[in-house]
Amino acid sequence: MVDRGGASEPIGTRLLQSGREMIHHWNRCKRNVTKRQTFDTHLRRLKGEILDGLLEGSMCNDPKTAETCRRLGNACASLFVFAAHDGVSPTNNIAEQTIRKAVIFRKLSFSTEEQTGSRNLSVIFSTVETCRRQGLAAFDYIREAVKNLFAGKTAPRLLPAG
Repeated sequence: MVDRGGASEPIGTRLLQSGREMIHHWNRCKRNVTKRQTFDTHLRRLKGEILDGLLEGSMCNDPKTAETCRRLGNACASLFVFAAHDGVSPTNNIAEQTIRKAVIFRKLSFSTEEQTGSRNLSVIFSTVETCRRQGLAAFDYIREAVKNLFAGKTAPRLLPAG
């Protein structure tokens, strides 16, 4: 929105500043620099600023900005889940870090020529990342899964039980 200029720029700037400030206060709370009560006070104020900004943006004369603000406004409950549930981050940094290797691989290898190749690569990258996060040896898991495939058995369980 900021980069679009025109009527979108002040709306984007307002939302960006409020979002950054909210993450700043969340990080301070998570590092025990400030108390949760202090964060909650900032959260109420900034949540109001963000929702007001989205309402203003939904009436913007730039159709892309208006649509983005309407969509975010309709999903406003999801925007603040991190504040109510421990373990939920306000950013998508973990997700971006998780797919970074796959994205770099795709760019360097010029991707695949067929849809099935792309699906196979996504399954392999997902399997390797899941194994890494669970402390499993990805090669051993994939070898066992292929062995089971040829033996007519199901793949070993990758997700934890429960």
